[in-house]
Amino acid sequence: MRFFPLLALSAIAPAFALERNELIGDWSCSTSYPALSARLDEHYTFRADGSAESDGVMTFFLKAGLLHYDVHSKDRWSLQDKALTIDIADYTIARAFKPRMVEILAESPELTAYEEKLFASLKHGGENNRVNLTIVSHDGKSLHMQDGHGNVSECQRM
Repeated sequence: MRFFPLLALSAIAPAFALERNELIGDWSCSTSYPALSARLDEHYTFRADGSAESDGVMTFFLKAGLLHYDVHSKDRWSLQDKALTIDIADYTIARAFKPRMVEILAESPELTAYEEKLFASLKHGGENNRVNLTIVSHDGKSLHMQDGHGNVSECQRM
């Protein structure tokens, strides 16, 4: 839930403290990053021992097309009242471009240079990182969160 289908906010209960056991389990999450024209869609598992794991796809929306990256992380999490903290311990990212995007990149040295810089920053930006999220609302089946930059995460229990 760093960079994560959006829910109708009217269907979500107002925020009140979320109990640890309400968070434990599997979630399908989508986080929007408007400033980056990006979205992270992931399957996230919170475990009772404070560990967590995620698998997902980070998508950057460019005029030329979509840049897709497969992401995986093993994390530690803690919850206090409405504050969810995720410490990323092990993070991997791999390019997952569609064939058409490979062609577009091959035809554009400028776009290729941009993508290489982006990929390098993504590779090094996820490790030993802490994500602080505020739980805005939840109802047991859905979870609405926001980070300090205003990026919104919407999750559905699986």
